[in-house]
Amino acid sequence: MVLQRAPQRANIYGFSPTIGQKVTLQLVTVPATKTYSYETTVHQDGTWNFVLDPFASGVTVTIRVDSGGVSHSISDVIFGDVWICSGQSNMQMTVFQVSH
Repeated sequence: MVLQRAPQRANIYGFSPTIGQKVTLQLVTVPATKTYSYETTVHQDGTWNFVLDPFASGVTVTIRVDSGGVSHSISDVIFGDVWICSGQSNMQMTVFQVSH
């Protein structure tokens, strides 16, 4: 997974049926040299979100989210540039195949 690098701040969000419940997020750099901790609560609409500190391109982390005794983690997350491209069948063409 790639999250947007600095100077932008990546946003991690989720959903929970338990309004007001505490949600914690830990980001551990790989290799495990530094841990960043965040805490929030589930909003009235059942969502929660974290706006992360800016991380330099190439930083790799493991993300762990805990809430109500349930834990989920994602490993091999790297910060870099995130590009979103859209189009039709022409999106499969390489630059070499473009005539102009």
